[in-house]
Amino acid sequence: MFKRHAEIEGKKLIYTISKSMPPLITGDYMRLQQVMINLIKNALKFTSQNGFVKINASYIKSESRILVKIQDTGIGISKKDQ
Repeated sequence: MFKRHAEIEGKKLIYTISKSMPPLITGDYMRLQQVMINLIKNALKFTSQNGFVKINASYIKSESRILVKIQDTGIGISKKDQ
């Protein structure tokens, strides 16, 4: 497992990449990049200082899928907006 962390504007960014991840992912690079950027930016935007954003990427071999989980200590989505 590959684990790193950084600090951005007083917030911890922690990311973990499973050893099961393939070295090359085939797909729409631009769309995948934009989705990841949007998710991470939103997580950082709504997380207060001293909070964290965790990103975990792993490969589900039986389904030939990549699983990306993003967790943060932000305010979240209100019940009425879910």
